Amino acid sequence: MDASVTLSWFFEDEQKPAAEELLDRLDQHDIRTISLWRLELTNALLVAERRNRITPAYTAQVWKRLRALPIVLIDSGSPEDILKLARNHKLSAYDAAYLEAAWRLKTPIASLDAALSKAARKLRLLAPGF
Repeated sequence: MDASVTLSWFFEDEQKPAAEELLDRLDQHDIRTISLWRLELTNALLVAERRNRITPAYTAQVWKRLRALPIVLIDSGSPEDILKLARNHKLSAYDAAYLEAAWRLKTPIASLDAALSKAARKLRLLAPGF
C-alpha cells in the first residue's frame, strides 16, 4: 500500500471505493508498506495543514487512528533494484520503492497513483480493484 491509498481514507474529496474496501478488510490481515510511507504521509498532512484543508488537531487524529491499524513497516530494497524499476517504468524513485517491495515480497500493491498502478499492472502486482 502506498501513501495515496492511506490519504484517501482521511480526505473526503479523495475517497475511492477500492481504498475504502481495503480499510474495511484491515481486520483480516496486516498491511505491509515501506518506511517511506510514514514520511510521505507526514509531508502530505503538513501540506494540507498549510493549505488550510486540515488542522494540526486533525493531523494528530489521523496519526492516532493509523497507529491503531495493523500496518507493518518494512525496509526498502536495494537502490540498484529501485533504480532499475524506476528507469524501466518511468517512475519516481519513491514510487519504484513501493513497487520493488511488492515485487520482492510477491504481494499485490494498492495504489491510487496512476503511474505506479500502471507499472504494477504490467508486472501483475496491482491489488484487485485498484
